[in-house]
Amino acid sequence: MRRRSLRIQRHEYARIVGVDEQNVLAEAEVEFELKEMEGHATNVHYFGGVQFQQFGLHHVEIYLQDELRLRFPLPVVRIQRK
Repeated sequence: MRRRSLRIQRHEYARIVGVDEQNVLAEAEVEFELKEMEGHATNVHYFGGVQFQQFGLHHVEIYLQDELRLRFPLPVVRIQRK
């Protein structure tokens, strides 16, 4: 059985959210295409020039087609000097 070739356009949006859960520190987005329904893609987002003004637990959020699909913690900690 032959598979039909599909071209599925997708939009991925990623952002870093601050400790207060409101402030967006950085964002990036990418358009990509899946060539078949079972296809996959690996996207890498580069957040250049991000400055964390506050220590604590930030979060990275990944949206696919405007739906939150993945959220993971990004702890920003103070390094103790010896």
